[in-house]
Amino acid sequence: MPSHSLFRHTRFWRWGGLLVLALALTALLAACGGKTAQLDEAQIEAIARRAAQTAVAEAMAQQQAARPQNPAPGQAQGNRPSAPATPQGPQRVEVSVDDDPAWGPEDAPVVIIEFSDFQCPFCTRFRKQTYDRIKETYGDKIRFVYRDFPLTQIHPEAVPAAIAANCAGEQGKYWEYHDLLFLGGKPLGRDTYVEYADQLGLDVDEFSRCIDEQRYLDEVQKDFQDGVAAGVRGTPTFFINGVPLVGAQPFENFQAVIEQELAKAEQK
Repeated sequence: MPSHSLFRHTRFWRWGGLLVLALALTALLAACGGKTAQLDEAQIEAIARRAAQTAVAEAMAQQQAARPQNPAPGQAQGNRPSAPATPQGPQRVEVSVDDDPAWGPEDAPVVIIEFSDFQCPFCTRFRKQTYDRIKETYGDKIRFVYRDFPLTQIHPEAVPAAIAANCAGEQGKYWEYHDLLFLGGKPLGRDTYVEYADQLGLDVDEFSRCIDEQRYLDEVQKDFQDGVAAGVRGTPTFFINGVPLVGAQPFENFQAVIEQELAKAEQK
């Protein structure tokens, strides 16, 4: 299933590096009419960064489009197996829920931890197509935890959006703000963050101070580091009682793992 990833095949990086270089040089020449010497170091770095981000994003989109539409059983499209089989059952990963936003009973038999990025289109797809069905179908049988995994190389607003969501959480509106970031339809940026805060009736002055201070930057970075330690390489990635499920997969794939875990809980 689709996901945004930081780590791709070696073949991509061979031609991707050339593409990035070419785009960067083209952008530099276009920006100053062929006289790059007139640009200072900061301008050159900014132009090169934008060109690199564009190249990576376009290359990843092309790879995604080229993937087969009918993956082998148990295999997420273009990714490693969602839950590698072993003689004892699916491989499990110990992942902490930390103190991150969550809904559902603390003693629920199934815990789903999502590592996500508010600027990731595949995370938005999961929110639009699958999230509500999971919540409506399983209700109090699950606890759902959201952890940040910002792909900053290609999503410059991933960290600011995550901070904004946590600032909204200070005022008791994390999940409502989470939904607006994914479903609100506006380009992510400071004006949008403040507009969403106002829309939810938050204290906008306090909210603005929170995002300006980057009050939750350390928390967002810790989530990312914990995700890397758990083997997360792209978004969205889920752990269902420790069983990994990678990508914006359909509801039925989540249902299969959840039902398996519920059956196990009933046998105890």
